Amino acid sequence: MSFLDRIKPFLLSDDLLVHRYVMHSLREFPDIPEEWTVQLLRQALANKGQESLILISLEHAPLNRESLELLIQGADNADLDRKHLYLRLLDKADPNFILANRDLAERFYSEEMLKENVAFLASGSESMWNQYHATLAELEKEKYFNSNLYGMAKEIARILARNGFVDDGYIQRNFDGHKNKEFFSFEDILAVYMAKEMKLEQHIPYFAGLLERDDDLLLEELLEVLSSFQSDAVVESVNPDIEDSAMVIFPIGVLKNTKTQSSVDKLIKYYSMTTDPEVKMYIVEALCSQLTEDAFPIVEDAIQKKYDTSAFEVDELYYGFYKVMGVQHPKLAEWGKSAMERREYYDKRSRELNDLNFTSSAVPKNEPKVGRNEPCLCGSGKKYKKCCGK
Repeated sequence: MSFLDRIKPFLLSDDLLVHRYVMHSLREFPDIPEEWTVQLLRQALANKGQESLILISLEHAPLNRESLELLIQGADNADLDRKHLYLRLLDKADPNFILANRDLAERFYSEEMLKENVAFLASGSESMWNQYHATLAELEKEKYFNSNLYGMAKEIARILARNGFVDDGYIQRNFDGHKNKEFFSFEDILAVYMAKEMKLEQHIPYFAGLLERDDDLLLEELLEVLSSFQSDAVVESVNPDIEDSAMVIFPIGVLKNTKTQSSVDKLIKYYSMTTDPEVKMYIVEALCSQLTEDAFPIVEDAIQKKYDTSAFEVDELYYGFYKVMGVQHPKLAEWGKSAMERREYYDKRSRELNDLNFTSSAVPKNEPKVGRNEPCLCGSGKKYKKCCGK
């Protein structure tokens, strides 16, 4: 049974823990069917309790006319603290797609914005490249990383790549220039992103080699790029350093997101090779995300030996995996109870923090703090110290 076949019966589950597990499993998967995007957006609009996580998990989901209409409806009606999640997905929509559905888009986008999109798309490659390089120059001048500027540069890079204004020679020249550089420029990193948009699979071995770099922004792009190919060539090229738990997260993340049998086989191989319990648990999480029966011996070994990690909630992982796989386990109820108690505690603290944010601009002395071992407020499912608390 394929990954999507396993997920499908639980796509709209009303079991909160199963819903979270399914959404996290889909978050980095690039081949979600368009009709699933529509179903999930309808669910988000109907169920406030699931709204945020669904929207966060649709980052790579494809849009069609119906899903665009649902996003616009959601942005019009969302609560203030969730409106940005709809806006984020609308911002990621391809300008050509928006203009092709202009009659819908006019309900949300201003006429001025639509005209700017038309003008930009009609301006030709030279104008686009000029704006791209101007945006990159601004980024490089910033003292601290400017996520808004980076997002603008990334959007222009996507348009350039998808409209055929980038050739493999430009990509290769950027890659050749990396060899003697200690740090990657923003243009270097976005050349990697462009190669993904152009589906240049011949560069997979080079990308896999870059996973050894200690550069979070580059590694995040590489995770997205390599996961997008869903190829055995990626699995063959990715070789995690299982003796270094700090550098193993992204390579194992690529294997986790590549839903092929060869990826499963490689993860199982590395589980037996490493002696580091933390690395073993990263591999367990990756295998659970594959939704394969081959994961059971590894998961059972980790349960028996009581391996744990500070990176994610282990009981929530096991509960979701066994539920979706349709297999009973003696500890299933225990995992569910523990995970729900922690989730309710987290939700209560999150509401307290939101109330404080809305009622006072000052920081009260008794304001709740987010503990480093508590779930991150961004909804990623990771613990705070492994996410926004880094």
